[in-house]
Amino acid sequence: MDTVNENSSAIAEVAFFNENGSAITPTSASYQLITKFTGATRKSASIGSLAETINIELTSVDNIIEDANNRYEIVTLIVTFQYDGKIGITTLDYKIVNLPGLAGGSSSSSSRSSSSSSSSSLSSSSSSSSFSISLSITP
Repeated sequence: MDTVNENSSAIAEVAFFNENGSAITPTSASYQLITKFTGATRKSASIGSLAETINIELTSVDNIIEDANNRYEIVTLIVTFQYDGKIGITTLDYKIVNLPGLAGGSSSSSSRSSSSSSSSSLSSSSSSSSFSISLSITP
C-alpha cells in the first residue's frame, strides 16, 4: 500500500483500456476520495480533461489527517468512467501517515514534502472495460 505523509501532495496516474486491451479515451470520468475508517467523503470531482492517460493531483488538503488521534488514515480513491455505453469503476487504497508535531489540516508549507518516493499499480475490470491506477509520491 502506498504511503503519503500528511499535508503532502501526490499524483495518481490513471490509464484507460477497452476490452481488447487497447488504450481509449473515456467520454466522462469522475473520482472520489473516501476516508476508509469513517466512510466520509473527502472530495468528489469530475475529471474535465480526458485522455488515454490522465493525472489526478491529490493535494496537501486532500491528504490531511482528519483525526489527530489516528497514527494513520486509509483513503480510498474511487475512479468511475464511461466509454461506449460501458461503465468502469475501480479503487486504490493509500495510507496517510500522521506526522508528530503537525496538526491535521496545517497550512505550513515547509512541512509538506514527502521523504520517500514510491509507486504501485492496481488493475481492475468492469463491464468488459478496464483501467489501471498508479499512485506516485514524490518529494
